[in-house]
Amino acid sequence: MEENRNSAAYLYNNLKNKAQRSFVIVFALFAGCLLSFPFQGRVFYYLLVGENIDLKQLIFIVLISHFLGLILAGFLARDIRKSSLLIRWTFVFCLLLTLLCLTPKGPHFFLIFIFTGFFSGICLASFGYFFHIVTPSGNRFRTAADLLIIMV
Repeated sequence: MEENRNSAAYLYNNLKNKAQRSFVIVFALFAGCLLSFPFQGRVFYYLLVGENIDLKQLIFIVLISHFLGLILAGFLARDIRKSSLLIRWTFVFCLLLTLLCLTPKGPHFFLIFIFTGFFSGICLASFGYFFHIVTPSGNRFRTAADLLIIMV
């Protein structure tokens, strides 16, 4: 039986090396988490229902912190070892901050969104550097397309 070309299993089996496979899977999961939580996803709005805050201002602050993380990672991720280390630690920080949102709401609640945006910016920029190093130049477009297919 032939696999569907758009299925995750088909994409996973056609990626050539282990680094590419793990990169695609981790990046797709992380991007899905980002889109549902700090960047105006359903979880974001569900957690802020009934709060007396200006959502536009909070979203703007989260985006600024995300861009600051992207810029900082440009200075920090200078080789594959540093990039890999940054990816691991910021991924853990983002996961822990996301879990903190399950606690009762308090003054720390809004800082969670800001720091999640900052660490996710560092993580995504480090992923970009890692993507540039790990993926062969002739295969980058295909790997990026595979990422988009998995995320959709």
